Amino acid sequence: MSRKLTPIIVLLFTLALSVSGLHAQPIAPRLLPGDIVINSSYEPDASYWVVKNTNGKDKVKCGGVGHTSTDCAFRLKGSASEKTKLQQTYTVGTPTTGSQYLFVIAHVRPLAGGQSMKFYAKIKRGALPTLKITQNYSAGAASANYTSVEFQSGMLDVSQITAVKFGVKNLSLSGSTYVDEWFVGFGVPTR
Repeated sequence: MSRKLTPIIVLLFTLALSVSGLHAQPIAPRLLPGDIVINSSYEPDASYWVVKNTNGKDKVKCGGVGHTSTDCAFRLKGSASEKTKLQQTYTVGTPTTGSQYLFVIAHVRPLAGGQSMKFYAKIKRGALPTLKITQNYSAGAASANYTSVEFQSGMLDVSQITAVKFGVKNLSLSGSTYVDEWFVGFGVPTR
C-alpha cells in the first residue's frame, strides 16, 4: 500500500472505530463519503449483515474474542462444501460529486491453519457495468492476533455510484476464522 494512502486510512479507520462505539445504526441510505458499514463489529449480533449459504455453524461469538476494543466477532467455520458469504449492502441516498477511491479494511484471526477467504466489494453504478474489487486472504497457521486485510478501488466518479455490496466469502474446508471491525469508505489519498 502506498505511503501516501496510509495517513488517510489511519484517520478514516480511527473515525470508524469512534463511531462504531456509539452503536448508531441508521437504516436510511446515507450520503458519501465516510464509513458506510453498519454494525462493523457485530455488537451485539449480526444486525444489518446477510449470511448466505451458511453451514449452520457460522455465527457471532462474544466474550473477548473481538479485535481491540470490541467484545464480539463473526466466526466463519469451514466445511467440505463451504460457500458461506457474509455481506452488507450500502445504498447511496443523494450522490455527491467528485472522484474518490473506495477503501476496504477488515480484521481477521485464523483459529487454525489453512484458512482461505475472499474479501470483495461490488460497486454498482446505475446503467454502467458493476465494478468488482477483491482481495484473497490465506493463513498458514493459527494466530492469537488479528491482522488486517486492506484493498482499494481505482479512482471512481462517486456521482455514478448507486450501491456498494461488500463482504467476505469463506473458502476454508475446515477450521474457524474470526472476522471483525470492518471499515469501508470513500476518500482521496493525500499527496
